[in-house]
Amino acid sequence: RKSGKFRWHSHSTLQRIDVFGGLIVYDPEESYILGRDYDEEIFIVLHDHYHDVGDTNFNWYLSKLSTGFEPVPDIGLINGQGIANCSRFPKWYTCTSGASRLTFRFKRGQRYRLRILNSSAFSEMTFSIDDHILTVIEVDSTEVEGSSTYFLSISPGQRYSVIVEADSNLDSVYMRTQIQSSCFKYRPYGYKSDFSTVVDLSPSPTARIKQAARSLFNSWMPPVRPRSSRWNDILPPDECIDLDVSSLKPKLALDVPEPDVRYTISPKNMQFDRMHLAPFGFINRTSFLPAIGAPNLQVALGFVNASDTVPVPTISGRQNTAFWGGDQLVTEIPLGSVVELIVNNDDEGAHPFHLHGHDFWVLRVYAETKTGVGNWQAGYVSSSAS
Repeated sequence: RKSGKFRWHSHSTLQRIDVFGGLIVYDPEESYILGRDYDEEIFIVLHDHYHDVGDTNFNWYLSKLSTGFEPVPDIGLINGQGIANCSRFPKWYTCTSGASRLTFRFKRGQRYRLRILNSSAFSEMTFSIDDHILTVIEVDSTEVEGSSTYFLSISPGQRYSVIVEADSNLDSVYMRTQIQSSCFKYRPYGYKSDFSTVVDLSPSPTARIKQAARSLFNSWMPPVRPRSSRWNDILPPDECIDLDVSSLKPKLALDVPEPDVRYTISPKNMQFDRMHLAPFGFINRTSFLPAIGAPNLQVALGFVNASDTVPVPTISGRQNTAFWGGDQLVTEIPLGSVVELIVNNDDEGAHPFHLHGHDFWVLRVYAETKTGVGNWQAGYVSSSAS
């Protein structure tokens, strides 16, 4: 049984950039209860937005023009809304300046559960709320012991639940989100990586009168801007870093079992002259392509033999195996086995790693750089072991 918040998206070509959303699965036996541990919940979806549709970006990425660099998003959105820099738009686009920011209304003294999803195609996000502490209670659908932090670094597809108490003395504060643009291979001229919304904390009667006046005479009165300050002494610089996993303790503690099998996987992106310099993602020197005429399920059931059907050589120049095609990295694991994975990042950039439908224990972490590039060193024991 799996509960928590999830992301759904289209699986056709690169439509996940354009067609996506959030989903909550409630568990009647969950540890954190509405009305006892928090008073209200809000779903927040962070997203990097491209003005062109996914297929257009994908075709550019696979062309020589990209030189293997992933396309950089044009703007960041919170719940589908954002404020763009109109100077970056081509003249044939319509762009209007002076739009008001998205506003969340908190009642002072109330506790709010924010279910935060990063549904970006490419960008890691840093999330924070001025003058407020975030108490992390759930990570990727796993409940954890409450852990306080000033910010969250959230990778694409990653989800957090935090409890925030509306206890600031200010009438309004900024909810800030910053795209970690240091992960990008390039930044367009005039690119702005930070975007924010406003949290309105039940202002005083005088402030409410001013707010009502602005609503009536919005055409000439300037929008309200919070006077809150960023956590400048706490927030990290523009770097691709994750939350320290050692601070996260599952509510349901389980002993790590001994592994039955051990595998090493090494992801990497590569380009080939003979493939027109198109970038391909590899795991253990295999880049997956559909086996036309030999779908994996039919091969697994013994209905067809991929080695007799799939042409060679493959993208990497490998021959077919006796059973599978050369573009299919398939590892047969006995049902019920405990698997130990050693994950080496052979690429020059950071990458999130996940297993569909599975939770796993992080046993040890070794990284020569903050971005997690490099191979596992068995003699090194990290403080992040948990």
